[in-house]
Amino acid sequence: DHYLGLVYEHCGVGVDESEGVGEKRRLEDVDFDQLDLGKWIEPANRLATLLFLMGRLAESKAWCERILAEKPWHVGALSGIVVVCLKLNDEESAKTWAMKALPGVSPQTRRLRSEWVETNVNLAKRKLEELEDDLRKKVVARAEVSVETTNRAMMDSVGFDDSAWQ
Repeated sequence: DHYLGLVYEHCGVGVDESEGVGEKRRLEDVDFDQLDLGKWIEPANRLATLLFLMGRLAESKAWCERILAEKPWHVGALSGIVVVCLKLNDEESAKTWAMKALPGVSPQTRRLRSEWVETNVNLAKRKLEELEDDLRKKVVARAEVSVETTNRAMMDSVGFDDSAWQ
């Protein structure tokens, strides 16, 4: 569990920002469902691997599923979930996930491999566009709040009473 704790900390969940920078939270108190995996895919994949190696297969599978929900093209998580499903004797899920994996390299699979890459590049582009749209909306919202706060501060500093007209 020592290595598990290191991975959790690497995933950014060892610091509780609400209680000040540097405050450690106990792993038992962390809600991993709230973790934004967008920034922590690789550490999360390492965690899934460690859980697999520790024999915690259901947890490993759950992490692989979360990773693939965020980045369906993640080759490591795709291959990992196939192995986990096989270990869980879930051949149907193993086949389903294996069909989504990157085809092997051979002259016979060249076309399939190209299609897989094109499909997943398009998915990644759409994901990037969504993230850019979200960022734009946040920037605009912050700018509006900032202007409102600045205007109020300026009016307060000169003693402006906006209810005086009533």
